[in-house]
Formats: sequence, C-alpha cells, structure tokens
Amino acid sequence: MDRCKHVGRLRLAQDHSILNPQKWHCLDCNTTESVWACLKCSHVACGRYIEEHALKHFQETKHPLAMEVNELYVFCYLCDDYVLNDNPEGDLKLLKSTLTAVRSQKQ
Repeated sequence: MDRCKHVGRLRLAQDHSILNPQKWHCLDCNTTESVWACLKCSHVACGRYIEEHALKHFQETKHPLAMEVNELYVFCYLCDDYVLNDNPEGDLKLLKSTLTAVRSQKQ
C-alpha cells in the first residue's frame, strides 16, 4: 500500500513493550514466532500464520497498526495491507532504527 491514512494517528508510548525484547512473545500463547506489537497499546501477540492473536486483538480493540518485532514490517488491519509510508514526524523510521539497535544489543 502506498499511503495508509491510519499511520498519521500513530502515538507510541515511550515505555511501550515493543522496546523490551524480553516481552517479544505472544501474551496469549507465548510463542516467539511471528510476533506483532500493537502500535496503539502495549499488547504483543502472534501473527495470523500462528494463532492469529494479533488479529483477534485488532478485532476486539480496533487498534489498526501492528509491527512485526523481528522483521519490522508494519501492517494496517483497516487497510488490510502492509504500510510503506510514515507519519509526518517520522515515528516509524525512528522506531525501526531503535528496534534495530535493541536487537543488535540482544545478540
């Protein structure tokens, strides 16, 4: 998707669980595979090819944006597509670079 309009409303808390690698597991089934962090709240869940807990979180909360913590893909459930654009503040770019640094410290 070229432009997701929902990314413009992105507001990520500074203490978000996505910034803590120890929390990179599904809160429902505890898997560490295909883990997606909600970009609206601190919920972390597995993707649709595991147990679909991230999708279920969207269905319950309507929080549209999630980021895969290892591959750093961003998905919008309302657009039903991957997000390629960023908000004017550049929050996704900053988050991706921060997570890359966190991941390199973890290894």
